[in-house]
Amino acid sequence: MQIKKIKIYTNIEKMNTDNNPQLEVEQKLTLTSDGKVQFFSSLYGHGYGHYKKGRKVETNVDAAIMKELFDEIEHTFADQATYNIIPGFGMWELTVVEKNNRNHHYYGATSGVYNALTSFIAHRLPIEHLMTFGE
Repeated sequence: MQIKKIKIYTNIEKMNTDNNPQLEVEQKLTLTSDGKVQFFSSLYGHGYGHYKKGRKVETNVDAAIMKELFDEIEHTFADQATYNIIPGFGMWELTVVEKNNRNHHYYGATSGVYNALTSFIAHRLPIEHLMTFGE
């Protein structure tokens, strides 16, 4: 598969048991094959539907790093079911867009199943406190 773009959406609102308005509960990460990285987050604020703007990071990484990330994500999800939801945890959505614009979607819980992949991504991008597939 030739990947053009990867989008990862993470939401851990269900894990915010004390309703901390400053807790970052939502993250959106977009990676493109040319090395572009876009990251946006939201704070809990006044609750669901009333989030506040959090961080915004737009940067670039070397194409070799992006290829490494794309290869690892593709390898991890090649034989995975579309849904891997565990009630009571936060959730993530992954969209992989091929060069021919064919989309592949995966959904799961931030249950710790993909902590190694989260760490792999976090160590290669200049963004602190990435949740991606789990904390």
